[in-house]
Amino acid sequence: MMLLPPPPPPPLTIILILLLAISTIASSAQPYHALVSPITKDSSTSLYSITLGPKDGGYVIDLSSPFSWRRCDPHDTILPCGSQQCVAAGRYQPHPKSCPHQSRVQIGGKNDSRSGHQFCLCAVTESNPVTKSCASSELAVHNVVIPSTDGHVPKANITVNGVPFACAPESLFHALPSGSSGMASLSPSSLSLPSLFKKAIGATAVNKQFAICLPSSSSSPGVSFFGNGPFYLLPPPGIDVTQLLAFTPLLKNR
Repeated sequence: MMLLPPPPPPPLTIILILLLAISTIASSAQPYHALVSPITKDSSTSLYSITLGPKDGGYVIDLSSPFSWRRCDPHDTILPCGSQQCVAAGRYQPHPKSCPHQSRVQIGGKNDSRSGHQFCLCAVTESNPVTKSCASSELAVHNVVIPSTDGHVPKANITVNGVPFACAPESLFHALPSGSSGMASLSPSSLSLPSLFKKAIGATAVNKQFAICLPSSSSSPGVSFFGNGPFYLLPPPGIDVTQLLAFTPLLKNR
């Protein structure tokens, strides 16, 4: 659901505030209550992407996928099929439903150099919502870097360790912006970025919520906030969008 504030602050014309869950508000000494990331619009595909590190090519925003996916590299650690993250991934039905459901199925063994034993890898099915295609791969963990914010300007960079990403094959990158790093899940799932960023912030007063301001063109970036407000739009003194807009829950795929 898109909510337009009166009047819309140009050139950022589309604002969404999405509430994933409601947490109990409590006092906290946490130095920051939100994380922030720029949003770009690709002129060729009209898809929106967020940045999750200084060297990535942007992750296309996906409001329905239970977990994110990317091009994995040798530094990413593939999760075993008995891990907590793999068990959580297995609770979600792939979308579209024609895709195979194979979380926690052993797709191959890997020798442990210390014990000589084999262990099973976490197999998942990820999908491209643009092309409606899907693929099977492993679930791995990757570290992302995202700035904290006081709602006005970005502050110190925060490294979020062990974020689950499926290791997507090149076939899933069709129809994505050129140079894209993958898809970023902003769904209600426990493996989505808003859920994981709430844990990274670590304050009990922080709600599992995010706000996105979508750019109207590829020439001016938008912004995404994860956590508690206030969230101010530029130029200074800015507009606290949490005071203008209502929250709307995300609907789950059935």
